[in-house]
Amino acid sequence: MSEPVKPPGRALVPKPVGEILDGDAAALEALRQNPVAAYLASLDSVESRRSMGSKLDRLTGKPGLRGYPGARAAEVAWHRLSDVELSVLRTRLATTTAPATVNATLTALRGGRRFARKRKLLTHDQLADRLGSLKTVKGSRVLRGRMLSVEEQRALFDACGEGPIRARNAALLAIAMMGLRRAEIAVLDLAAYDPTTSNLTFVGKRNKQRIVPLAPGAVRAIEAWLDVRGRVVAGPLLTRVSQTGVVGYGGLSKQTVYDTLGDIARRAKVTKVTPHDFRRTLISTVLDQGDASAAQQIAGHENIATTLRYDRRGEKATKAAVAKIDVPYEKKP
Repeated sequence: MSEPVKPPGRALVPKPVGEILDGDAAALEALRQNPVAAYLASLDSVESRRSMGSKLDRLTGKPGLRGYPGARAAEVAWHRLSDVELSVLRTRLATTTAPATVNATLTALRGGRRFARKRKLLTHDQLADRLGSLKTVKGSRVLRGRMLSVEEQRALFDACGEGPIRARNAALLAIAMMGLRRAEIAVLDLAAYDPTTSNLTFVGKRNKQRIVPLAPGAVRAIEAWLDVRGRVVAGPLLTRVSQTGVVGYGGLSKQTVYDTLGDIARRAKVTKVTPHDFRRTLISTVLDQGDASAAQQIAGHENIATTLRYDRRGEKATKAAVAKIDVPYEKKP
């Protein structure tokens, strides 16, 4: 069995590898010792580093890595694992984990292998053999999430509360329905909203600037909120509001966005809904209008295939088709 990275050992890694920060001497030392850690640090966004790092962190202690119980990814000498060990690891993952998660994990391992080759920790032949043990797996799962009905969306607005809290929550809900991610909503400032063009302009995922046109209803919700918030003081577009209706100047965190949307859904008795379902609903609605290019641009996707994965119209169409099938069952007395 391969051995863990040697001294300085566990003290080397004060945090999960996906959260390595600039200026952290111990974490930077981990990068020099661990090719997989170096690969993760090369990813552009914090979210990507955390996501890929957490997948590797969960691998430790699994069959094929029994020598690393409770370890973090940066403590495992991934480049020393043989092609047999990697094959075992891949097989175990493929039988217990969704294919998309397996393939994302294998992508991180392949990236680490290439960094190891660059640092001459592996020969060209070793790299080829071990990459061969990390081939993507086939398969799929039912897509998560769903498309919200118009009636459910109305119910959500009715459940936004009263007074200033209602105005803020309705604006938050309207912006979420325009397809923005939680992280994007949380960083919106007042300057992002242009009332003359009815657009939101902001820097989103992967440091890409996006312009999102707002539906008339969303504009009305934002304008109603700005009547309460004020339009002069710069700062977050969506601010905190106390239970007594006092409007503050502090912004909302990603978690607050998540919790607030969840609270609205519970009050509206709209079940099985997540914040990302608003994004799925918008994309599905635009696709239903026959404009895949517009859906891609609104979503901010580089690849149209990514946009199509958000399409949840299929379930609605399937249910409508099945409802027309006559199954001649009658309950006997």
